[in-house]
Amino acid sequence: GHHIGNRWPANSVPEAQVLGRTVVELSLASHLGDAVTGGLHRLGGEFCNPPRAIEPLEHLYIRGKCQKTLPRGEHSFIALSPSQLDLTAFYKDETQDIVYIRFYNASSNPCEGRIELRLGALPTSALLVDLNGEKIADQQNLRFVKGNILLSVRSAQIVTIALAFSG
Repeated sequence: GHHIGNRWPANSVPEAQVLGRTVVELSLASHLGDAVTGGLHRLGGEFCNPPRAIEPLEHLYIRGKCQKTLPRGEHSFIALSPSQLDLTAFYKDETQDIVYIRFYNASSNPCEGRIELRLGALPTSALLVDLNGEKIADQQNLRFVKGNILLSVRSAQIVTIALAFSG
């Protein structure tokens, strides 16, 4: 073995020091209450990974999932509440007519989660699934009522919901 004392071992990489200019972006946010109440989990995600659309709107329109044109101003396909829940993924399955919604509970407190769907068509079913898309046994009192999905969310839990748009 190599002894690491005042010098690196003989197989060190001298150019791995990343010499030169480094650019860093920093964001500061003041808030009331704790980090979850202040929404820092959402602000951090928005700063580091702003949402981006991958499938063109035209494709979604052809499939009957949204209007051809969106109204002026702000628009969202889903609304997730309460604010302690943070959306991490919203995507369509590559082979099936299924849309996945993934979020997590940033709080140590359980809550009643609500997802308001603002899609052009309502899904035929909504199920809790694992990361492989397989239905899980505990559906956590999931209900699908008038375009809203309601469910019990445990503390610090990651949740994935599969919305199917066909049989």
